Amino acid sequence: MENPTHITLQNSEILEKVLTNIIDIFSRKSVKIHSVLVLTGIVEKLQTQYPFLNNITIIDPKDQQTTQDKRTVSIEESINTISPEKVGMSLHAILDGFAQIIGKNDTYFLLTELQSALPGSYISQIGSMGVDFELILLEREIDYLETGK
Repeated sequence: MENPTHITLQNSEILEKVLTNIIDIFSRKSVKIHSVLVLTGIVEKLQTQYPFLNNITIIDPKDQQTTQDKRTVSIEESINTISPEKVGMSLHAILDGFAQIIGKNDTYFLLTELQSALPGSYISQIGSMGVDFELILLEREIDYLETGK
């Protein structure tokens, strides 16, 4: 019998929550448009490796002023047909791509704030998708020690 407290979240819910939080958190260190542009660039770059990322729309903040929908990130439901493991790999790649751009200190800030901002059910399911925030921090630390960047 399944544990009634265990909630299974859809891929679209997880991606929307994580990407929106990345933008909101990093916007505290930068302007929102910069966060949106950086994340949009990373997602677009990864679309060749993860074609289902084409189902993600990141809306420019100035375009939000002309619509009723105030979401920054929109995810098509079709992404829910992708295996959670593949979505987890893409999420890891997105976080890693962002980390490479923003540097060691801001990566630590982003990932610790992201862990604090996400509900426990999201953290748990993200972990079961193969995304390890501590591993991303360690990978960035190793890169920094090896390259100085």
